[in-house]
Amino acid sequence: MLPQRSTFVQTLTATAALCAVTLTVSSCGLRVTSSLRETGIRGATGAGTGSAVQGGSAGGATGPASTGTAVGPGGTTGTGPGSGTGTGSGGTTGSRTSTTGVAPSAPPGGNGGATAVGVTATSINFGAVTTLSGPVPGLFAGDIYGAQAYFAYINSQGGIYGRQLRLEAADDQLDCGQNRTQHLAQADHVFGWVSSLSLYDNCGAPVLQQHKDMSEVAVTFSTQAGGLPNSFSLNPLVPGYRLGSFQYYKSKFPNAITHSASLVGNIGSAVEIFKGIRAAAESIGYKWSYVRNYSPGETDFTADIIQMRNAGVQLLYFVSADSHTIAKVLNAAKQQNWKPQLIAVGAGDAAYDPSFIPEAGAASEGIYADQPHAAFFNPSDAAIPGVGLYQQWMKNTGAARHEDLYSAWGWGSALLAVQALKAAGAHLTRAGFLKALGTIHTFDGGGMFAKADPAGKKPNTCYIVLRVVKGAWQRTDTPATSFRCGGYFYYKP
Repeated sequence: MLPQRSTFVQTLTATAALCAVTLTVSSCGLRVTSSLRETGIRGATGAGTGSAVQGGSAGGATGPASTGTAVGPGGTTGTGPGSGTGTGSGGTTGSRTSTTGVAPSAPPGGNGGATAVGVTATSINFGAVTTLSGPVPGLFAGDIYGAQAYFAYINSQGGIYGRQLRLEAADDQLDCGQNRTQHLAQADHVFGWVSSLSLYDNCGAPVLQQHKDMSEVAVTFSTQAGGLPNSFSLNPLVPGYRLGSFQYYKSKFPNAITHSASLVGNIGSAVEIFKGIRAAAESIGYKWSYVRNYSPGETDFTADIIQMRNAGVQLLYFVSADSHTIAKVLNAAKQQNWKPQLIAVGAGDAAYDPSFIPEAGAASEGIYADQPHAAFFNPSDAAIPGVGLYQQWMKNTGAARHEDLYSAWGWGSALLAVQALKAAGAHLTRAGFLKALGTIHTFDGGGMFAKADPAGKKPNTCYIVLRVVKGAWQRTDTPATSFRCGGYFYYKP
């Protein structure tokens, strides 16, 4: 559970869901799923340790060799709607903002051609520094799939003012130094960064700070990155947490909250995030009986189950855990015949993942999840304009099986960037794009995300509640197409 920007740092144990692969790039260990290849990938190798993924445009243009392997879809499969869905009711969150309107075409006099670094008359080249190899191959690959899917949708409409959108993905290999190196390598030829996702985004932050004219539109895990004036997130990172979900659990399980426990990924940013979450919950009466920071790669949590049972724990709240770790803990609890009153996962914990219930099996039945985004892979949520478009284009680009938390973030980040590109106008400059981003104070991705203020760096306070019922995630005590609202954001002192 990340401080209300709806992102809890995923630990290094996230493996299988993003590692189903068939195409291996030896230079960096990047694994690319066959689903992306099946849409028409063609690649060209080059120097370096990164991986470039560009796409959506017909022909599948390859990326600069300076960042490593270039991979680009050779055109989209299927076509997207040619017109927007307009506006719709946002339920308890108010009206939704349109995100699917027709992409603007080039003006009669042209778009000005190469108006900025990374911009030509026919393309806009963005960079993304994310974790694709290293100790956990493919950790955040979903982020690239999601961004690519949204860019493919926009490119199918003709792009932005006649320019196709491209994404060059560099691999930081889950390494601080590589994150900084890849940011530096891209800074001289990309327009800006979109959908970067890394546990080491704090290491790339100095590069963004140095290049004040550039922008990064991405979910961040550190305040060093998220706090920069040229960094924009669909749900800004702020120390603390929204209280609505904790108030909900308190009303449902009043006797459990004073016997709480958490297992926290032992990564610096995750530990800091938990401090904010704990402070928020304790402000309304929660008390922790057991907390442990587990190391990446741990697979046996039996000792934790025994200690929590002995400590009288009645509420297990996961923080910064991937779906596979959560499944392992639940199965260990089942084996020990231990079942507290409430097991819940937060917004950035990845239990809401297509692989979770099959992996956890019967042990998943009855657990709760609170999250400030829609149930984006549930068929029922396709009625929400932003979710329906996401599901359609994840399918169109062959990435439907990657409808996970990270692809949702990637999609949303790309959407936020496109909203600013449209506002910046045909004569595109870095300064104009940065200025346009600074005017976006309401963002919900067509109802896919709870409303937040990217420009003002104010997180959302709304959420949905999901529960596993008969082997499927279902909305619980939550409107069918909108969010629960109420409570406020607790800012950690």
